[in-house]
Amino acid sequence: MWGDRFLEGTSTGLGKWEASENGTAPAIDLVPKDIVICDWHYERATETPRLFARKGFDVVVCPWRKPDVALAQLAQAQAIRAGADAAVAGHALGMMQTTWCGFSLFAKAYESGATPGKNPGSESAQCFSALTKAMREKSE
Repeated sequence: MWGDRFLEGTSTGLGKWEASENGTAPAIDLVPKDIVICDWHYERATETPRLFARKGFDVVVCPWRKPDVALAQLAQAQAIRAGADAAVAGHALGMMQTTWCGFSLFAKAYESGATPGKNPGSESAQCFSALTKAMREKSE
């Protein structure tokens, strides 16, 4: 489930798109904890993955088109998983690249080397390429 409606937009500064400004945030404490939260934030890395993990939800961090944001989100997810609180660490499942352009455009851009461009396919592919490169380097 997308996690944005479980976040309070005004007090967090996330606004009405990446969070809620219509009173839905308190529902975070009312829904079952077996929901996997897909935590999308596209303009900056936020501390919300840790918040969801502390609340007992499994969480997947979801970047889109900005490699610097995605790499910061990767670092956050890795920090949660490496944290001293095993219960919280176990809730950080990983990452899921979003595209918002359809798979075909993304795949074509990725296969062509994710060259810089200002279209949704190339931006998503550049982001994904940066993430996979960083993950490969860390595992070596």
